[in-house]
Amino acid sequence: MMRFAYRQFAILILLLAASFVSVNAQSLVYASNQLEQMAKMMQMTDKLKKLPVGVSLRCDSYNGVPLTVIKKGNVVKHIGYSVFSIKQRERVGETRSNFIERFLLSTDLPFNREKTVEEEMMEEKIAFRSGNLSLLKSFAKDSSLSVDASLVKEKLHDVKWMREGKTVCEIGFPANHELLTGRNMLENDNRLQMDILLMADSVVKGRYSFQKDALKEHEEVFVLSGGSYLSDELLANRYFLKNADGSFSPLCTPIAPRESLANLLSANDIPNNFSLEITLKQYNYREATFSVPLTKWVEYYKEQGCKPYFCVIGQEKSFLDCLLLLRNEDLGCCHVMRLRFDTDLLEKRKGKITVRLNAFVPTSNIKDLYYENKI
Repeated sequence: MMRFAYRQFAILILLLAASFVSVNAQSLVYASNQLEQMAKMMQMTDKLKKLPVGVSLRCDSYNGVPLTVIKKGNVVKHIGYSVFSIKQRERVGETRSNFIERFLLSTDLPFNREKTVEEEMMEEKIAFRSGNLSLLKSFAKDSSLSVDASLVKEKLHDVKWMREGKTVCEIGFPANHELLTGRNMLENDNRLQMDILLMADSVVKGRYSFQKDALKEHEEVFVLSGGSYLSDELLANRYFLKNADGSFSPLCTPIAPRESLANLLSANDIPNNFSLEITLKQYNYREATFSVPLTKWVEYYKEQGCKPYFCVIGQEKSFLDCLLLLRNEDLGCCHVMRLRFDTDLLEKRKGKITVRLNAFVPTSNIKDLYYENKI
């Protein structure tokens, strides 16, 4: 079953969020309800506790098919059939690799299904262009095939396996974050705060060197262009000052508040003690409020594979009203943040930033919402 009936677990989330600092080496947190169910069905909990952090290929088996497990700290991020080698995973990408492996394993597990696997695949728009489920599972014992992957028109993932230039198997599936993560909108909203708080703080003071012509200079500020999205104002730029030794450091000064805020929101290379006071617009017209360190939020969305686009949409005295759009191309969704920032806080690099957040907005909805000024 691709979309599982999720139980309510808001109390669990609050408890985990409150105690995440004291999580010990024997505790496990699962990245989704689906993964937790799968682990229990296979009676793997004790085994998972003993596995090292990172990717564990062929660390166990189910129905005679090798399994791959991914752990980050005490968080179980992935369980699935070992369809991909490490090199193949790098080529295909984590989002696609994890989905295919987890999906294949789920078809063999005793979920209480209301429909057949074939009916569910049709409903979810998962389709084989060549090959089938049985053939795909056999690749867990054959890593000799070459593999390629692409995203067609930002809507459809395509993965194919080849031998001597001939396609042996090919599967397509939509860029739908609920399908690809195994979490529905309700679970995504409920887990968001915990997911952020479980991130490690990894701020490294930035000092960079760039190839010639990589930066454009404007009034002694050097701009690294990251492109735009939806409009010429919504940019993925970063801003630098040149040091005496010829290296570059990210700009962060009250003299240039817009560029400084763009830098703070787009990477963890400026030490700071800012916190985000977030009002999360949730599924089914609910709201939740919580506070997280800015550094953890940046680490979270970077790990998810999002690219940040930033613009200032208004100013009132020392306050900037801003839009930060975090685009996840592989998952087919965006996090949309409206921020209000007091530029006076830049002097000490600490304080509260007020945020209204719409998380996991399907990319297909973003353009209309943006041009109608609804985000």
